[in-house]
Amino acid sequence: QDIALLALSQVLKKIPDARIEFYGGDMGLEKKRVFRREVEVVAKALDIFDRVHFGPFVADPAAIMHGKFAALNLSQSESFSMTVLEASACALPVIATRSGGPEEIVDDGNTGWLIPLDDPKACAEAMMSLCRDPAAARRMGEAGRQKVLAEFSHDAFRERLLSLLELDDLS
Repeated sequence: QDIALLALSQVLKKIPDARIEFYGGDMGLEKKRVFRREVEVVAKALDIFDRVHFGPFVADPAAIMHGKFAALNLSQSESFSMTVLEASACALPVIATRSGGPEEIVDDGNTGWLIPLDDPKACAEAMMSLCRDPAAARRMGEAGRQKVLAEFSHDAFRERLLSLLELDDLS
């Protein structure tokens, strides 16, 4: 979240109505509550706290993503990213780090942007690119949705599994 906040502080200089929303619960863990407080301190120090929303854990991510403009996933390391998959399925362009799993889902420049780890400048540039060209952002989001349907749907998984097992049908 610190990279996202640093990026937002840069974006706000050119796009003053930009905002970020973070969602997730503390899972009953004190370290997660401490982390959230630390993120809030960073947002206040950057003088962008009023442009950041901290939401709770959401059981239905699609409900939250509906109507949003883009999704961020700035993980340091990730084997696979349900966040990226769900955002793409909701037709949101995704800005994600080159951290493993997101690279399987995001087609750089087509369904979103893949950026280096720990690079708020690259994140800000990707965010501003999407904000400056909403039509391109919508095209990227729709391309992401089509990719998820083609490559990550139940039917696509079933077909790959059957092919791997060299079966014609599971019935």
